[in-house]
Amino acid sequence: LTSTKVEVSPKNLKEILEDHHQAFQGFNQEDAHEFFMCILERIQSDLISSLDPTLITSLSPVENNFSGLFVYTYTCEQCSHQTQRTESFREIGLAVPRDKLLGDRKLKRNELLTISDLFNFHFSPHNIERRCAVCDFGFSTCQILMKQVPRVLCLQFKRFYHEFANNNVVIKKTSNQIKIEDELSVASACADNVILPSGVKELRPFGLKSFLNHRGTTIRRGHYTTCAKVDKVPDCNDKISWKIINDTLTKSVEEDEVDAEIFRREHRRDIYLAFFELENDNEG
Repeated sequence: LTSTKVEVSPKNLKEILEDHHQAFQGFNQEDAHEFFMCILERIQSDLISSLDPTLITSLSPVENNFSGLFVYTYTCEQCSHQTQRTESFREIGLAVPRDKLLGDRKLKRNELLTISDLFNFHFSPHNIERRCAVCDFGFSTCQILMKQVPRVLCLQFKRFYHEFANNNVVIKKTSNQIKIEDELSVASACADNVILPSGVKELRPFGLKSFLNHRGTTIRRGHYTTCAKVDKVPDCNDKISWKIINDTLTKSVEEDEVDAEIFRREHRRDIYLAFFELENDNEG
């Protein structure tokens, strides 16, 4: 969360967090997305309790890196009356279809959905049941846009779903492949006069920094691994561009191996979280 590049032991983070969240005590597998959100919440709450409230926005790494703002616009389908509301966010959950349909779009036989496909679908207008305050009609069109973009976009791919079987609720997982992209354009998902992070004057595509895979069939069983991009050192001939992190094991991946090692089929099938960063104007 800082520019010092200091490594933090996940073990230490877990020990701190489990003192406040009983679900993470012991060694049972828990949801990595929930764990990450709890880490951000714990950092933020500690800062709130120790800093002057007027300094939180400027000093909090959570606010400065992960916090954004949605604006929801509801348009009545009968009289076109519009209402708006805003909502803060730290991550965006993207639905992963279980079949060959993405909304009304039918996928071709061997077509792969991309991260951009899922992202753009999330921000496309959709119909909802909502009572109009003017004409009392019961249906509206909802349009979600980003009014303020974070420096780091955390995307969660919603692979787990509930299904009823033998009078029980069963949590299952879809393993549909998602094409992993090195960049993500968010311009179409932004409101007019969108607020950009400090140090960014122009909205550019976000660059992929890392993603986390879940190998397994249920949310309580399986194994997590991470693929992380390596920051390039100027005037350095090091060809290492990515690292695959598997518990305490780390595998370096050179530039000419990226497609085979990082964007391979297993990762497309198991990607669960992805982190994209909008770099400052003097970086990248």
